[in-house]
Amino acid sequence: AVCELDYLLGANGQYLQPDGAVSEGPAYFGFAAEAAVAFLHTYERLGLEGHEHRRDCVNRQRVDPWQDHGCVPGEPFTFSGMLARPLFQSAFDWSVAIRLPSGQRPPLADARLTTPGHAALLTAHGAPPHFLWDWDQNEHDPRKMDAPIVPLSLLMLDDARAPIEPPYRNRFFEAGGNAVLRSGWDPDARWLLLVAEHGAARRTLHDHVDGTSFTLAAYGDYLLIDTGYYKPLGLDNARTAHAPSHNVILIDGEGAPDKGLLNDWGDADAFLEHATDGDALAWVEAGQRYRDTTIIRGVVFGRRRYFVVTDRHANEQAYAL
Repeated sequence: AVCELDYLLGANGQYLQPDGAVSEGPAYFGFAAEAAVAFLHTYERLGLEGHEHRRDCVNRQRVDPWQDHGCVPGEPFTFSGMLARPLFQSAFDWSVAIRLPSGQRPPLADARLTTPGHAALLTAHGAPPHFLWDWDQNEHDPRKMDAPIVPLSLLMLDDARAPIEPPYRNRFFEAGGNAVLRSGWDPDARWLLLVAEHGAARRTLHDHVDGTSFTLAAYGDYLLIDTGYYKPLGLDNARTAHAPSHNVILIDGEGAPDKGLLNDWGDADAFLEHATDGDALAWVEAGQRYRDTTIIRGVVFGRRRYFVVTDRHANEQAYAL
């Protein structure tokens, strides 16, 4: 377990992107982090930090982009300080950054609307006080106390600091492929999430063919939704995994290549570009290429009130003609 956490939550695990975005989305990250935070807290309280372990490389992949894992079976290593590591805490900050005005996490990839609370437990390890605010200010499940937030775990909270709103509004996670624009942190805020994932952030078992898709909430309502996770057949992908279930551009009725099973990723890389922040005007673009067409979807956020979405298409076959 320690070998796996050292790898997955480290800089080379491809699970956490350099900007903190998590490759499999907020719901599965929340599901995994509940167990990981409880384990890491127990590991620390038992005085095991700094104990020498031997690497077990059984769960390592040899396909792109995980082939450069560098794991050597039996190699000694020590493991400590994960709860306070900046990269680990940045993943929880990403989860806070993309939250809906209601406090729930959006149904990105294989996800339903969820309300995680475990980020608050990191405040005893130097995490910012807006992790406490996120736990406290939630319309659907404030101060959620499911595992691992049980009364004993409250010892991990740093209640010496008052919960305050995050010090940012708009965030652009270019490595992770998520851009969020918001007017503020109140329940009636205007909010938009634009998706443009590439590389390890896209190639996950839980990913959807949703490059350049966007969702919108405003004035207490979730207005333009993502279809989320609907999987009636356990041995197949979610029925909602493919392009027609998302508001992406279809060309002759087709989007990017359908997602296959396991590491048959399908889809196509998408990229966030030209992100510009500001109160009067914020702008970001998502670009993707499929069906011999380059698609650029731009979003402008004016006066923290209006969203304008523009699509530009360049068909290479048309240019050839």
